[in-house]
Amino acid sequence: MFTDDWQPKHNHDLIFRENDSGFIVRNTRTKQTFTIGKIEYQIIQNLDGSKKIGELYQLFDNFFTASQFERYLLLLSSKNLLEQSEQTKNRFDVLKILLPITKNFHFLKKGRVSQILSHIILSGIFILGITLYILRGHLEEIVTHTMSANYFRWDTIILYLFEIFIIGILHESSHAILMINSGGSVFEMGIGLNHFNPVFYVDITGIKHIKDKYKRLQIWFAGISSQMIFLGIGLLLEYQFGFGNYAIFLWNTINIGMIFLNLTFLIKLDGYYILCELLDEHNLREKSLSYVFELFRSNNQVFDLTNLTIGVIDMLYLPIFIINTMNFIITRQFSNFVNSYHFIINYILPCFIIILIIVMIIRRRRRASILS
Repeated sequence: MFTDDWQPKHNHDLIFRENDSGFIVRNTRTKQTFTIGKIEYQIIQNLDGSKKIGELYQLFDNFFTASQFERYLLLLSSKNLLEQSEQTKNRFDVLKILLPITKNFHFLKKGRVSQILSHIILSGIFILGITLYILRGHLEEIVTHTMSANYFRWDTIILYLFEIFIIGILHESSHAILMINSGGSVFEMGIGLNHFNPVFYVDITGIKHIKDKYKRLQIWFAGISSQMIFLGIGLLLEYQFGFGNYAIFLWNTINIGMIFLNLTFLIKLDGYYILCELLDEHNLREKSLSYVFELFRSNNQVFDLTNLTIGVIDMLYLPIFIINTMNFIITRQFSNFVNSYHFIINYILPCFIIILIIVMIIRRRRRASILS
């Protein structure tokens, strides 16, 4: 399959980390992560472009036959780990632009410090619970103020962007700390825009290499738990300094929104991946939506209540979210258009949906009659 004079060379974008079971190899360009053994690691290290296949095989003929060694090189090539392999181009997503600061994260190692920080981060529910108990006599006032506040203050947009970026740093760092403390590796960290919001991110795609399901759940929950701590501290500060401090109030509101957003499984955020772990099902959203679509196409589909429920909710979530967002903005900022908006939502939109359903039914019947 290979010519005898070929001198294979490993990709220069690779980073290696040793762990208990061998080595983790990371392609910083394609963002793929693999687990390999110590012998496989030694083979890759020897692929420096100076040795031919025959010479390489002689170094490891105690461990592989010639055909096995050739198949391993083919595997490395297919995984974009060899320089000769075509590199997979990253697809550009205007809604998610990420700029890495470092592709070889090494600012924290597993040890006493990571263990202490992990215990603090995972105490979020406990800390928030104590805070709510202390402020139990003022919760109604806090909720009323939060619901009635004007969130469209253009003079505070810089403050909003700054606070959401800081919260993002703390949130993502919590994932990284739990990941490292669980024996995993964090390779990449950086900044970017996620749906036009400034974000700080850490890459924990290597979480799949952690075998303990309980540890994986802790890693995914770390961000939400840390924000519960920030919210608890913020609520105490808001009560101490009064409701007129907009910086503290905005801090708390952002944390509340992000906690609820991350708890839901309707968007691929922390809550979605927690649910995937609990159900032992990867690509849960895609499989659930596919199940719902196939349910209408095939009479032989096996009934699955979990996939049906999640699929239907996923289908309804986006239009309901858009309608509620428009309703919130228009009723608060554009009072002159409220009547027109309600007319569209209450009459035009339902009529459009009914007509669309009728058209789909007619088309399916015509197609069925043609096939028969």
